[in-house]
Amino acid sequence: MSLASIPWLLAAVAAASSLLFFWHAADRKRRAALEVFAAPLLLPDLTATVSAARRSLKRALLVAAVLLGGLALAGPQYGFTWQETQRRGIDVLIALDTSRSMLAQDVAPNRLERAKLAVRDLVDKLGSDRVGLIAFAGSAFLQCPLTLDHAAFLESLDALQPGVIPAPGSDLASALRTAEEALSTEQRNVKLLVLFSDGEDLGGGALAAAKHAAELGIRVFTVGVGSDAGELIPLPTANGGTEFLKGPDGQYVKSKLDAETLGEVAELTGGFYEPLGRRGEGVAAIYDRALAPLPKEELASRMRRVSLDRFQWPLGIALLCLVLEPLVRERASRDRGRGADAAGVVVLALLLAAASAEAASVREAQRLYAAGQYDEALAEYRAAVGDAPTPQLDFNVGAAAYKAGQYADAAGAFARALGSGDPKLQEQGFYNLGNAQFRLGQQTRDAKPEQTAQAWQQAIDAYENALKVDPQDEDARHNRDFVKRALEELQEQQKQEDQQKNEEQQKDQDQQENQDEQQQQDGQSEEQQRDRRDEPEQQGERPDAAPQATPSPQPAKNDAGDQQPESGKEQPAQGDQAEQPPGDAEEPSAARQEPGQMSPDEARDLLDSLKDGEASLQELDQNAPQRRARPLAQERDW
Repeated sequence: MSLASIPWLLAAVAAASSLLFFWHAADRKRRAALEVFAAPLLLPDLTATVSAARRSLKRALLVAAVLLGGLALAGPQYGFTWQETQRRGIDVLIALDTSRSMLAQDVAPNRLERAKLAVRDLVDKLGSDRVGLIAFAGSAFLQCPLTLDHAAFLESLDALQPGVIPAPGSDLASALRTAEEALSTEQRNVKLLVLFSDGEDLGGGALAAAKHAAELGIRVFTVGVGSDAGELIPLPTANGGTEFLKGPDGQYVKSKLDAETLGEVAELTGGFYEPLGRRGEGVAAIYDRALAPLPKEELASRMRRVSLDRFQWPLGIALLCLVLEPLVRERASRDRGRGADAAGVVVLALLLAAASAEAASVREAQRLYAAGQYDEALAEYRAAVGDAPTPQLDFNVGAAAYKAGQYADAAGAFARALGSGDPKLQEQGFYNLGNAQFRLGQQTRDAKPEQTAQAWQQAIDAYENALKVDPQDEDARHNRDFVKRALEELQEQQKQEDQQKNEEQQKDQDQQENQDEQQQQDGQSEEQQRDRRDEPEQQGERPDAAPQATPSPQPAKNDAGDQQPESGKEQPAQGDQAEQPPGDAEEPSAARQEPGQMSPDEARDLLDSLKDGEASLQELDQNAPQRRARPLAQERDW
């Protein structure tokens, strides 16, 4: 007997071992609980009706069912029979250019590697057809004869590298002659060759060889690999670097796709030319138009030894064990265990009563939430959470707190709900957490703009996390962009206010300096006037002499070159002029909208309800249906 898939049997053994370990741990825990529940003297009476032998028998039946089921999945085989198999298909030779020009990187990663990938795609389409491989450069070589073993063909394909053909250059004629030799012994109505190359025929005999191949009934389909613009040919160096191929004249050689030559070769043999394309469109076109419509011929017929599957035996025994296991009772006598059964019923009834009370609290909370009594609903949800919180109940607490305007409590509840393993609940938790953080930021915008910026950044992060869970959530994307704009406007306003404050401080400082300078100049002018009044007495001037004209003091200039008003004229105090912030004179305050503030319509349509059942934050069309707000978790039958 043999097994078709041994890992299934090993998995069954692992599952049976896990069951035995679980049962052993459960027995130990049960014994410890009994010792805590009752005195040691009472334990024999309490467990008198439990039969250890019957429990072991039930477990043995389950373990046997698991092991036999794994054996059936492993595919046991016993005996064999002979079957005749026939394979039908066509013969396709594939010629691949391995010259150094195929190293050009005008197609990624280079021409040769891209052509090898295209050949793989073609072989996958051929299915049961025979394929062969010809490698050519300056000469050609039959790398893999026609075979039904596609795995061997692909190994030969992977081994092709530039230099596998020692002769340099690219000789299409040699590839055609090698194909003629490989197909000469095949008695087929159709002989096919698919040639992958960049078309550079350095040998010069491609057209003559194509005419000869057409006479022998060989149809050639050519696939052009490369670009018309061409590319330099990189060559690896001995030290691991790269240099580009140069010609005899010392100039770099640029290899271009010669589609014209490839087209002429294909046309002469009754085939056609296709460029490879960025996604292998040329190979698909050749298969669909030329290879697929060809009639399949019988390629091989042989007798094959087929093993007989015997999975029915272990599967039948496993099913029998599963049927017998429920029929085996652990208790020896129903009457003796009636008291214990009654105690179990009482315990079960208490558990059901507690679950019913919790379910009733959740139902009442949902009713209050639907009625718009959010404070009462929040209290009921918190009572339902109790000492056993769940992500669903935490989400509902957050929904009620949000509706009640308690955004800090809502943010905390939504954050706790993120521990759920349900992706939908996680996405909605992130979304509503972003709503709550935005509302928190609005509350502190005027008093603490730095705290508002921090809360809005946390809201943006929450929306980003919601989009990671569900990239199709347009509501989260809209709200993220909205809060980003509000945050940018808030930061810009803070910069403007800081700049305005600095300008006002600088202006006050300049005014103070001008006042000090003016006072100093006024003092100097008064001192000069006193000196002129005292000058006649100091010089002994006669009383009847004509008085000298006292020149009036010139207006003093400040640092900016502006003249001060003449003394004796009333001057307004320089610091008494009220300065208005920029922009206040151009637009009324009622027309301005502070960053992050919303119009009444936006406040109604945006950030006023919650996710999944609640309306999204985005600005909805007035004619669009609004989603009714409700908590996520529905009434549950505990």
